[in-house]
Amino acid sequence: MVASTSKQQSGSLKDFCSNKNHMIPSLLVNCVNALDKYRLDFQGIYRINGQGSQVQKLLKELKGSKEIVNLDKILKYDTETITGCIKAFLKEIRDPLIPLYLFEDFYQACDSELDFKIHDAILKLPKPHQDTLIYMFGHWNRVVINSEKNLMTLENLAYCLAPTVVGIYMEKDIKIDAVGEEIEKQIKIMRRLLSMPQKYWQHFIENSQEGQKSFQNSVFYI
Repeated sequence: MVASTSKQQSGSLKDFCSNKNHMIPSLLVNCVNALDKYRLDFQGIYRINGQGSQVQKLLKELKGSKEIVNLDKILKYDTETITGCIKAFLKEIRDPLIPLYLFEDFYQACDSELDFKIHDAILKLPKPHQDTLIYMFGHWNRVVINSEKNLMTLENLAYCLAPTVVGIYMEKDIKIDAVGEEIEKQIKIMRRLLSMPQKYWQHFIENSQEGQKSFQNSVFYI
């Protein structure tokens, strides 16, 4: 089997985390801070691609530091550059946010109507992936909440982000129909996770045994 997409790997998610309590790359925190405060109303957020050179410029700036920066340093870039930076970073890391080896666990959980199965699947993630997934889906849920203004419905966002967030395996000689089925599974996982309400993700944050104070600390909001 081979990974569904080839990527220029830039290290594991853990390599970009600086805090042992909330293991979330500061690059993502910086970008999400800017988007959550000022850009959630942007039409086509996450759908419209940023200019490649600008995305790479911001990516390089933020990957070089594990610090939370002043928002002005992020907001000088347009919205599609900031979201492009998030997507580029998640594509480059060694393992997808939902790793390949947990694809079936997440698919079975998301194919069920029982929320506790999703909870169990999330708890199987390595801590950097678990913390980052919770943080990012809290943000993406806020994008969906603002869909009347940004025109990014749950379905639109699922299609845009599934290939970046959900890792899958593909056989080398896989048939086109089978490829389509696997992609639909990716989207189904993304759709189900996006459908979880904000309070669901907040519950994870508030009940984190190690990171309760860290998640709620003002380091996330400058």
